[in-house]
Amino acid sequence: MTARNRKTHGFTLLELLVVVSIIALLIAILLPALSMVRRRAKGIGCMSNVRQIQTAFAAYLVDYDQRMFWRGDSIPNDGMEWHAFGGRETGNPTNRQLDLINRLTPRPLNPYMDGNTEVFRCTEDVGAWPEVDNDPGFTGTDTDISHYEWVGNSYGFNATGFPTSSPLPNIGLSGKRHELLKDPSRTVLFLDASVLKSLYVPTSEIWHLNDKGHVGLADGHVEFLGLPPYDGPNPYLWNPS
Repeated sequence: MTARNRKTHGFTLLELLVVVSIIALLIAILLPALSMVRRRAKGIGCMSNVRQIQTAFAAYLVDYDQRMFWRGDSIPNDGMEWHAFGGRETGNPTNRQLDLINRLTPRPLNPYMDGNTEVFRCTEDVGAWPEVDNDPGFTGTDTDISHYEWVGNSYGFNATGFPTSSPLPNIGLSGKRHELLKDPSRTVLFLDASVLKSLYVPTSEIWHLNDKGHVGLADGHVEFLGLPPYDGPNPYLWNPS
């Protein structure tokens, strides 16, 4: 058969539809996986933030005689609270704790970050933070803001113990000496604020996968877990003596 007599043909409509269907199926299979990879990558960035915060805190302890910030006569009024240890120093739409959120300049860990306060912002910290609606010191006009937009920090310091505890004189880590902690590998030091979200909106998804967040322990390591329990079979230490 000569080339002149040989017939050529393209895809039939049925073959084209089959190819399109296979491509659509592959996209449907791959998109969730790609989305998960993207979220895991952002989670790695958040974990890196917590590690940098831990490193900055270690340097702070050297300069301040191992004292974990300060306690003050009344934590609700003048002690180191949950979020003012680092991050955006002014322009935060709340005057909580006598406006410590905006009047503490510089925030204690900011000088150890070479000016990079973005370390205190998690890229997954988006959407409305539920606690803003109940903040009596809110000074803004729009409550539909993220945790970082509210207090200038996506992370929390274990200032007063487990979040539902009352700020009693010996609760939490504010003002205590780091070197005296009996079990630093189980002591909650810093945490991704998203793990606190379940306290306010139990059915709400937190920032990261599997309803977990990044928790920095007092020995310097970081774990990915939910809100660390203070009792039960596997407790963490929120209120070390």
